[in-house]
Amino acid sequence: ALVHKRLGMTVDTLTEDLARRLRLGFAGGFVVMSVEEDGPADLAGIKTGHVIQAIENQSPSTMVELARVVHGLKRGDRARMTVVIEKRSGNFIQRRQAVTEVTAR
Repeated sequence: ALVHKRLGMTVDTLTEDLARRLRLGFAGGFVVMSVEEDGPADLAGIKTGHVIQAIENQSPSTMVELARVVHGLKRGDRARMTVVIEKRSGNFIQRRQAVTEVTAR
């Protein structure tokens, strides 16, 4: 709830089981489950299915650790996030990493 309130997205821990269900070729990090239209994450270009691997140069491994980082952000702070984007085309998997900044509200 805190991540949604401050950053405008909901996330879930990307376990191996969830990665299999979402047909992602890797686990770890936090998969974006929904993005609030015109919210901070949306304005930063984050989409459903992107995977957050790091925030503010930290790689939280649990939802509690992620919430702690987000809680430390002040309104207007620009949180730097490392995001992994995976696309499938037949047997090919293209995975790329991007960095974006999300402004906390």
